[in-house]
This record gives sequence, C-alpha cells and structure tokens, in this order.
Amino acid sequence: MTTMKERIRAAGKWLLRNWAQWPTIFVIVQGIISGIAKLDFTRAKLWMIDHPLSSSVLVTTVVVILGSAVSYWKMHAIKSYASVEVLVGALLSFNSASHLAPEFNFSGLLGILSAVYVAARGFNNLSSARLVAPAS
Repeated sequence: MTTMKERIRAAGKWLLRNWAQWPTIFVIVQGIISGIAKLDFTRAKLWMIDHPLSSSVLVTTVVVILGSAVSYWKMHAIKSYASVEVLVGALLSFNSASHLAPEFNFSGLLGILSAVYVAARGFNNLSSARLVAPAS
C-alpha cells in the first residue's frame, strides 16, 4: 500500500522523465491561462486595493511556494527546466518590447534586460545539463 506522498512523488518523477511531452502540457496551460484571462477579477482588484498588506503577503507566499516547486523541478530535470527558462526569457522580451512604444519607458528596457538574463541562465543550464551524466 503506497502513501499519498509516495504517489505524488512517483507522479512528479514520471512527469520529469517524460519532459518531451511538455509542449502538449504548455498548450493545455495556455488554454487554462486564456480561460482565466476571460474571468472578471474586478472584486479581487478592489480587495487588493483595500488590503495592500494582505495582498502583498498573499502574493509573496504564492511566489515562495512556486519558487520552491520550480527549484525542485530544476534539481530533478534541468534540461526541461532550462528549455522553459529560455522560452520565458523570449516571452518576457516580447512583452517588454511591445510596451516600449509609443513613449519610451525605462521599465520596459529593464524588462528586456531581465529577459536577456533569464534566457542566458536558461542556455547556461542547458549547457550544464549536457555536461552532467544521466542518472541511472
């Protein structure tokens, strides 16, 4: 009899081993994000405006949880992580560049520089993944 923790760990390892199927997952995630984008967040925005400290704590907590999950992913499947990191850098660059016009703003330039850094880290991780022998 396996515990819930063992089943979750096995599912995570399966996902990381089968990272070649991740483009399909990205299409699914894109659909989910598109669905979320159609939702009306007016009440959530008003709550965040009325409760700036609580919303900051909430966002910080979510970022720490997601950061730890991404760190776990990087430790166990650096090749797929690095590929996604390069993709995120490209998307950040596109988003920042699309907000530079009509008036040039410095934050857009910083966004592009951040995207360059993210993409560079992704390529660095890809080269590191090639140097590491696969685990048996």
